[in-house]
Amino acid sequence: MGILVDKLSSSSNTLARWQPNGEKIADVYARQALPIVWDYPEVNMLTGASRSFKELLSDIFRVIESGASMNNSAFISNASSHKLPFENGFFDAIFTDPPYYDNVPYSYLSDLFYVWLKRSVGNIYPELFSTPLTPKKNEIVAYSNGPGGWEEGKVFFEDMLKKSFKEIN
Repeated sequence: MGILVDKLSSSSNTLARWQPNGEKIADVYARQALPIVWDYPEVNMLTGASRSFKELLSDIFRVIESGASMNNSAFISNASSHKLPFENGFFDAIFTDPPYYDNVPYSYLSDLFYVWLKRSVGNIYPELFSTPLTPKKNEIVAYSNGPGGWEEGKVFFEDMLKKSFKEIN
């Protein structure tokens, strides 16, 4: 239900847009930024139309059923990249997509989903939703709006990225 609430919130807002090539409503995030739109579609969540409750729930069930047929297991952990909770030599390979200085403010963008997830499943996972918004203090991004401006943000970003790569190694 938490995923359903998040999916509804990402398409039932004034930043969602109409996708003409598929004649459907597109989510708010076409890329890692909030778009400026001149007009927005309104969702009727009670019909079977684009981004309705019925369509989104059907999508979620399809993904769950697909995942349930897999025989592999996964371990998910909420940890920092510079303090991984694994022994040295644990991984055979690591794939990463490092952040890009101040280009994408990931934690600010994820606040949209965080607030709804906190309301819908925060009582089930209180340790993951203990803050009012996503934690930003240790996010590896070179924010220029913090103390010290761009220069201090750049130093923080490069130091933390270096620590993360050392930890991964």
